Amino acid sequence: MVQTSNRSATISLSFEQYVSGDFDYPWSDCIWVDGEIVEVAPESGRNNRIAVFLTLEFGFYSRSQGLDLGICHKDTDIEVDSLKHQTRKPDVMICSRAMTELLDDRSSVILKSMEPPLIIVEVISKNYRKVDLEEKVQEYGDRAVPEYWTVDCDRSDPLFIVRNLDPQTQQYVERIYRPGD
Repeated sequence: MVQTSNRSATISLSFEQYVSGDFDYPWSDCIWVDGEIVEVAPESGRNNRIAVFLTLEFGFYSRSQGLDLGICHKDTDIEVDSLKHQTRKPDVMICSRAMTELLDDRSSVILKSMEPPLIIVEVISKNYRKVDLEEKVQEYGDRAVPEYWTVDCDRSDPLFIVRNLDPQTQQYVERIYRPGD
């Protein structure tokens, strides 16, 4: 059961109920974790602006190159397994157009049985630093997401890390970029 300090409600929910969207829940920023709804803390304004900027840039690039991509911005979950069976809600996901059209007519959750996103981008936040840099690397690699990017501006020397999944080892190979690269 989930209970938050400022709410008295507790909600236990099967994964099928979560995916169907057939439940009444007062918070939009939530994920599903082993049968429970978990409220996700809001991001900082800077993190949100970075995620919006990247979403727009991906959209501009996709259109200018004639690519048939769909872009999800903090509005779509992806089912993963790590220490727990759960969903994540990445800041930005680049998917095939077919995937985003499929999600138009159903709950916005990319199931393990579906093709993975092409790229997932997370803007690192103070509250989820370890999750973004460790747990999600493993989870997205296990889901065979070809690229996982992290944008880390909570440092004195901001980093942009691009991880490409090596098809032989199924491990990510990292390239680190700094401002000006």
